[in-house]
Amino acid sequence: MAYFDDPVQLVDYVYDKVDQNKGPLGIAYLGYGEELLIPEFPAALFLPGAVAREWHGTHTWNITLLIEIWVYHARLSDSHRVRTRDDMQLVASVRDLLHSDIRLRDVSGEPQCAGSWVNAEDPAFINRRSDVVIGSRLEFTCISQQRFK
Repeated sequence: MAYFDDPVQLVDYVYDKVDQNKGPLGIAYLGYGEELLIPEFPAALFLPGAVAREWHGTHTWNITLLIEIWVYHARLSDSHRVRTRDDMQLVASVRDLLHSDIRLRDVSGEPQCAGSWVNAEDPAFINRRSDVVIGSRLEFTCISQQRFK
């Protein structure tokens, strides 16, 4: 069993999964980390979050990995109703994609974690320098394990 034990592994996996599906999702731009310039909308940024380890059993850590996914839907030029509805639909599509394989299987079908899920979806108006966009923050949790000697 070689599960994820580092947030970079998780961010890379989720980024790649969304990147492979960005056409059907309708996402124009993906960013890694806190990027200041977003050239196109809709966009999504992927940021590593907290890591927690706790004793699980003999020679085993239980690891909780968190990442943030910031989905930027649109500038404030669209109507409020259209922006809000489109943002909710885009976020639901990203969530559904991530929930399509909660074990995060690799190309050979091996699970990379015990389980993963979007545990929070927070809509917001986001100030980005001189531009305000509507979007949502998704918090993605991954429960993993690591063996040690």
